Amino acid sequence: FIATRQNMLGLLNHEQTHRLGVRSRLGDHLANMTMAWPLLITLEGYRRIHLAHHRHYFTDQDPDFRRKQGPEWTYPKRVMQFLTTVVVDVTGFNIVRFVAGKRGREAKSGPPKPITPPWARLVFYGAAAVTFTWTETWIPFLVYWVLPWATVLQLIVRWGAVCEHKYNLVSPSVEQSTPIIEPGRLESLLLPNLNFNLHIYHHWYPAIPFTKLPRVHEIFRREGLVRDENVFHGYISYLMYLLGRRPELS
Repeated sequence: FIATRQNMLGLLNHEQTHRLGVRSRLGDHLANMTMAWPLLITLEGYRRIHLAHHRHYFTDQDPDFRRKQGPEWTYPKRVMQFLTTVVVDVTGFNIVRFVAGKRGREAKSGPPKPITPPWARLVFYGAAAVTFTWTETWIPFLVYWVLPWATVLQLIVRWGAVCEHKYNLVSPSVEQSTPIIEPGRLESLLLPNLNFNLHIYHHWYPAIPFTKLPRVHEIFRREGLVRDENVFHGYISYLMYLLGRRPELS
């Protein structure tokens, strides 16, 4: 449960990356302090990576595309290969890559310019350390925040990434590389994701907030613009695709 809430913080950070939360610079400061810094990332680092992904989709200038190559990101794959990836994530071996992948240094332009003064981040972590020491709550913090962050959250982030795009493709369109997933009510309750399962519409209309994406999907359905072969009814259906039990996206 805690890891799903941490994932929600990351997804809200994504919304603010597009200025869909609070349009002023104040929103960026708030996102850093309440969403990004608690996850050991920054809004500016993630914004640099993510906007480059939008601008240079699936090209050599797309840092997400460059980073997510090789057997680890090739699907469909065998069950044992998939389970190996799951074990690596849930045991915390991907922490360094998780943090590094959100820092923005993989984008080919210069380093991200800090939104909030660097000293403010040091004060934030220093105040947290003093608070945990003063209240003698280091153990609860490590057990109930750091442990879920280092283990289950890594698995959730991986699942979100493979649900967003299929990366082992050469110069695909957004439609060819991005599934539409319609999770069931229980799946949505257990793994809420701010409508990231409708990620294709986010790429087509990045100025639309996550709350409106289901409405966009309804319009596309009504107008006959949805290709049923690219729609997965539930996460189990998509998992079967990842394991080679369903045809390729078209």
